[in-house]
Amino acid sequence: MELNEITAVIIRALNEILVERGLDTVKESDDPQLFGSGSVIDSLDLVSIVVQIEEAVRESEGRTAEIVDENSVISNDSPFRTVSTLSNLVKEKLDAK
Repeated sequence: MELNEITAVIIRALNEILVERGLDTVKESDDPQLFGSGSVIDSLDLVSIVVQIEEAVRESEGRTAEIVDENSVISNDSPFRTVSTLSNLVKEKLDAK
C-alpha cells in the first residue's frame, strides 16, 4: 500500500466517526490530531481506526500488519498523534516486511 492509500483509509475511518457524532468531517490536508488532548476522538475510536487500517492492508496486500506493538505504544513521540504520523507508522511497518 502506498502512503496516500493508507492516509485515505485513516481519513475515511475518522470521518465515519465524526459523522456519527454530528461533527464536521476533515480533509487529509488538515492532518487532524488523533491522540492527545486536542483530539476529537477517544481511545476506542483510535482502536477502531487501527482495525480498519489492518483490514485494508489485509485486503490490499493479502497479509496482516501489526500496527500496534510495544515500540509504538511506549514511544515518547507517539506515532498515533496525527493522521500523518499514523500513516507514516503504517508505511514503515509495511515496508519492513
